[in-house]
Amino acid sequence: MTNKGTGSDYLPDGVTEDREFQRRVWIVQRAAWFVFGLILASCHQRR
Repeated sequence: MTNKGTGSDYLPDGVTEDREFQRRVWIVQRAAWFVFGLILASCHQRR
C-alpha cells in the first residue's frame, strides 16, 4: 500500500478518502436520527 501523504494507510491502492462525501453522509445520518426521535416523541405524547 502506498497512500503516502493522505493519512489513509489502511485503504487499498487506488481508493481515496472523500471527506466531503463522508461529511454529507454524517449530516444525513444525524438528521435521520433527529427525525426518528421526533417521531418517537410524538407517538409517545399521543398515548
